[in-house]
Amino acid sequence: MEAIFGKPMDEQYWEINNPASIAAANPEKLRNSGLSIYLDCGDEDAFNLHEATEFMHRVLWDNRINHEYHLVRGANHLGRTLRPRSIEGLAFLQRVLNPPPPDPQAENLIKQLEPMKKMAEKP
Repeated sequence: MEAIFGKPMDEQYWEINNPASIAAANPEKLRNSGLSIYLDCGDEDAFNLHEATEFMHRVLWDNRINHEYHLVRGANHLGRTLRPRSIEGLAFLQRVLNPPPPDPQAENLIKQLEPMKKMAEKP
């Protein structure tokens, strides 16, 4: 990391190139980019990456940037959960490359809820 961010760390460079900062600074650009984002981490990650992944998820969520997030209970950085988590990641990629058709049941529910949402929005 020192080769990239310097020693001591170049805080300005970090701020410009940090994924969470990029998402927070340009949420509309990211939302409109068509980029599909997948986050996965185990809650027992040996490198504590679950904390950074949760933070990134919160930044994306708070900025209404679509993404898929998996915090896997009992999972470490490697180990027995790596294979099923890799399969899940590949399934996400499959859905991105070959999106499923519209879901009529979900679309019907959304239509049914529209009047209630409009009523809730009124002062």
